Amino acid sequence: MIMNDIDNIKIIRNIQKIKSKLDILKFRDSEKDFILLIATHDYLKYIYNFLDSYYRNNSASNKIFIFTIHSKKFFKKNILPINPKYNVNHYEIIIKSKSAKDIKSISANIRFHLIDILIPYSKSILYLDSDSIILKDLKKMYLYFSNYSVALRKHPNHRNGRSNHYYPLKSGFIYVKNNKLGREFVSHAIKDIKSNLQIWYADQKAISYAYFKISFSQIP
Repeated sequence: MIMNDIDNIKIIRNIQKIKSKLDILKFRDSEKDFILLIATHDYLKYIYNFLDSYYRNNSASNKIFIFTIHSKKFFKKNILPINPKYNVNHYEIIIKSKSAKDIKSISANIRFHLIDILIPYSKSILYLDSDSIILKDLKKMYLYFSNYSVALRKHPNHRNGRSNHYYPLKSGFIYVKNNKLGREFVSHAIKDIKSNLQIWYADQKAISYAYFKISFSQIP
């Protein structure tokens, strides 16, 4: 099962379907860069805006993976289909929790597990928040990242100017290359989250833990 490391989540649908499709991609797309987005039911509307902005500004499309996290209560409720002209792989994860707060926390914290699942099939994974808007072609960004294993967005100060000691890195933008250092970074983040998938900000804590665990500051 592809998600057997995710604690206290009971996947009740589409696991084998996802696994079989990823196995096929392993032979077709192992040299491609993937983009990962995750959305709850109420955030799916933002993904439509992301896709429009991405395809409007990018000449060469990456393989895009979208995971929507639902509870049974909201499954298939008023969800519009994603335009088939877009090169998108869309999977749904149904969990038993009926709490909207739990669904929101899990959708944020599950990102490292999904990166871990996708990375063996790819050249790199770029995770973006589902409400991101792409304003330019990403070619220059990928070219710049070509010499790096991980790229993160620093968040050293709050809006009020105070230092952000607890969460100095943003988890809404994560670039991880499929190499030893990149996979090690993801592994550390997953280890820190453990069974805390229902705790808000566990993803922020995990990304900082992984960053300092590897001590990127010591790497030229």
